[in-house]
Amino acid sequence: MVALPALSEAKALELLVGAPSLTYDEVDDIFQAFRFSSVVAIDGKVWYWHDDFPQCGRFPSPTDSDLTYLTGEQRVLIDGMIRCVQYWRQATAGGRL
Repeated sequence: MVALPALSEAKALELLVGAPSLTYDEVDDIFQAFRFSSVVAIDGKVWYWHDDFPQCGRFPSPTDSDLTYLTGEQRVLIDGMIRCVQYWRQATAGGRL
């Protein structure tokens, strides 16, 4: 049985653009809402990517997530990755490829 994400996609986007500060724990919820995969690498970072759309990039976050907040630049990067996934979902569903 596949676990449902803690947030809907709409709530995840709302959190990404609206919250004054975001912890990496919240970022994990945002990525899960869009079905991104993650792994803790040997360098200690948690890496996120989308299995169906690897062209949308990868995002590293530190494992000391309780102490670290997302920067504005990182928000832009995550937003771009999510928009990329949304584009490719629509493009592949509509047969435009």
